Amino acid sequence: MVKTVTGQASVTYILTIGGLSKNALVAEARAIMLKDAELEENARAIINETTEIKGSSFPFVGNKLVTVSAQVIEFTE
Repeated sequence: MVKTVTGQASVTYILTIGGLSKNALVAEARAIMLKDAELEENARAIINETTEIKGSSFPFVGNKLVTVSAQVIEFTE
């Protein structure tokens, strides 16, 4: 294992309106994670990808946080 990488994306909803869908949040967080993984430089791959979705809501306002994490491995001879 070379390192662990993480990407996060969040959104705030007011009266259940606004922000991105859950799938869009996951895609954004995953894109951030993959950018940090630096896969293009070496023979590397992502393993053990985990997605966490946390939400909180108060009257009229809600928040959603998506965290995607994985481990990076590097192939050698």
